[in-house]
Amino acid sequence: GGERGGGGWGGWCVCFLMIRRPPRSTLFPYTTLFRSGADAAVCINRHNMMVAKAPRVGRPIAWHQDGATWGHDGLLALIVFLSDAHPGNGCLEIIPGLHRRGLLPVKVDQKGFACMDMNHPELAPLANQALPVIAHAGDALFFHALLPHASKANTSEQGRPTLTFA
Repeated sequence: GGERGGGGWGGWCVCFLMIRRPPRSTLFPYTTLFRSGADAAVCINRHNMMVAKAPRVGRPIAWHQDGATWGHDGLLALIVFLSDAHPGNGCLEIIPGLHRRGLLPVKVDQKGFACMDMNHPELAPLANQALPVIAHAGDALFFHALLPHASKANTSEQGRPTLTFA
């Protein structure tokens, strides 16, 4: 079904639309709160998305840095977990601290996606430092646009939806 909070996607879609397009009265205080000077800026609705990670078919996402393809490597992103995330349902994996090295070597995969070249001598040993981001529904994570991240396929019986705002 599509009940809110139920097993279907209807409730999640309503939730996403409410967050993605807040009433103007909600948006104004947010932008005012984060503007602290003439050179401060707020990026609203630049790369907002919902990742569904469907059960049994949610594909793996290769290692990448969002800043490599977003055209702006200084952004912070916020990911909100709409369900529990764990290795069995393809949770996010990160390599902590690696964002400090800047843009890392990339290759373009068969679908035209710019992903990190994990066969590159500089990167191959770093994959062993990857950590899963285990989260509960409602948890949120801020991360730098240059933080390398990936996820494995969702082999579970439950979807793993997330909202990303950047």
